[in-house]
Amino acid sequence: MPWNRREFISDNGVMIPLHVQMTIDHALIHQGFAFTHSHYHTGIAAAATDDHLILTGDHEIHLRSLSFSATGAPIILDYYENTVTSDDGTPLPMGNNNRMSTITPSFTLNSSPTITDVGDQMGSTLIPSTTNQGGGVAILAGGEWILAANTKYLIRLTNDDNSAIDYTIDMFVLDPFTKN
Repeated sequence: MPWNRREFISDNGVMIPLHVQMTIDHALIHQGFAFTHSHYHTGIAAAATDDHLILTGDHEIHLRSLSFSATGAPIILDYYENTVTSDDGTPLPMGNNNRMSTITPSFTLNSSPTITDVGDQMGSTLIPSTTNQGGGVAILAGGEWILAANTKYLIRLTNDDNSAIDYTIDMFVLDPFTKN
């Protein structure tokens, strides 16, 4: 049965009406305007920082989800807007959630930028250390951030643990104004 039919037929031939409701995230995924980055980082030394830089294009983007999981703690996550760089770093992959789409994002996500001014702090999150547990999880507060066009945003992880840590970053972005 095609996925877009509005009714199902039961085993005895009776039509079962179906009410179709689609969220905006779901619709944008189907249109090819949703992107995910997920990466595992290893060996972040004690007191070291690890930076990700988002460079928006000519349109706003919607940062819908940003989460971190780490093997150690405490970890500090700081978020900045209007960051200044002397080198934007290395581009990272942003996978289109619609694997049949050829649309690419209008923004870039980079690792290891050279920061000359962190910019204006937007927020900070702590992954605290807890007894008998070696790590933790942090999720972006506020549910969604709409990031302004032609702006640099810094996401900085600081390992405040006494040992090296590994961590994952998972990001989900809607880019509804991007073009083919």
